[in-house]
Amino acid sequence: MTIILSTNTYIKSGLNPIFELLNNNPELGIELFANNQDDEYTKNLLKIGKKTDRFLTYHEQIFDVDHSELSDDESYSLQQIKIALKHCKELGIKDIVYHVNNKTISNKNNMITNASKELKKITQLADKENINILVENVGVISKNNMLLNESEFIDFCLAHPNPVLIDIGHVNANGWNLKHVIKSLNDKIKFYHLHNNDGYNDEHLFVHDGTLDIEYFFELYFKYTPNAKLTLEYNYDIGLNSEGIQRDIDYVYEKINSNIE
Repeated sequence: MTIILSTNTYIKSGLNPIFELLNNNPELGIELFANNQDDEYTKNLLKIGKKTDRFLTYHEQIFDVDHSELSDDESYSLQQIKIALKHCKELGIKDIVYHVNNKTISNKNNMITNASKELKKITQLADKENINILVENVGVISKNNMLLNESEFIDFCLAHPNPVLIDIGHVNANGWNLKHVIKSLNDKIKFYHLHNNDGYNDEHLFVHDGTLDIEYFFELYFKYTPNAKLTLEYNYDIGLNSEGIQRDIDYVYEKINSNIE
């Protein structure tokens, strides 16, 4: 079982706080969350990736990127995907977390059509490098950027060959049925993002700090997708709270170990 910590939480603080957690958790994997608009962050992120033998995944840049718009070779969004593929090839990473959209919803049907075309195009690029594009359930109602509702997301994922990452915080904020989502996509689910919220805002809090029942999630997890990898993904402030992150790491390890026993 692989437990992973996303560097998303260090985008504002810088990556220094992660080293204590890595030292204390030798088996902890890392999700390298891209921000190529910050040269120093990117330099240090790649340095971590090159100097470690830990399990690594990669999250594409989301800033100023939107795949619900058709791109050409000069588009910023496609350039960022190509950078992601380059980084993954250099570091031996096999999975990229992918957002079908980031912007607020305007012409929904047109955006969905574009998102499907873009996913196929980008998947073809990734296939050449033997890299998986993981489709994440993104957007929340409170921000008006949830392009796909629960049934649409399930249908979208079933219509594409890509593996899936389920963000349980987004499921909670959008009022989706977690059991239905997991049962429906089952074998396609290879990763999860773990965090919590108030049931409306996308807060990316510690796993017990919100309305999502984390114990219930683990019941579903062990029943339906026990081999999927688990990534802790927090907001920009939590990165400075290494003690709180360690509590979540310990909790997840405890759940896994108790299930094995």
